Amino acid sequence: MYQYFGNKTDIYRAVLEQVYIHIRTEERNLKLSSHEPVDAMRRLIDFTFTFFGSHHSYVTLINNENMLQAQFASKSAIIRSLTLPLVSTIKKLLARGQRIGVFRKDVDPIQLYTSITALSYFHISNRFTLSAMFNKDLNREAWLEERKIHARDVILTWLTDTAAK
Repeated sequence: MYQYFGNKTDIYRAVLEQVYIHIRTEERNLKLSSHEPVDAMRRLIDFTFTFFGSHHSYVTLINNENMLQAQFASKSAIIRSLTLPLVSTIKKLLARGQRIGVFRKDVDPIQLYTSITALSYFHISNRFTLSAMFNKDLNREAWLEERKIHARDVILTWLTDTAAK
């Protein structure tokens, strides 16, 4: 591996970039633009929730990178280039939903995606401490399904509140 990558830093950066390539590829495979806005948003929320729930090593890696203050992610042109199309897709999806009157008009795509990620990620990255605090196994499939429905409802209820602002 060292012959190919050079050193531990280069290996770490390659792994980090690979996980972003993986999630962004899977998001593109959702083909969100071919679905009605609310259904497309539901698909993105459900995908993000399920992805984090089934990729615990990804969550650990991202937690580590955050502890390093994005030392490697901030220097990766690959990670930025992969994320810009996602923001563009969300922006177009929001515009379509706003044109037909199903989405509120004051939505920032980065704020929205950050909220989707937060509701899909926090309970996974903190599953052990939350389970201990509440004396409840938050890794149970039934609880995770309830959590997914809750997260989806929170985002979609806010997003479809066209009376707001």
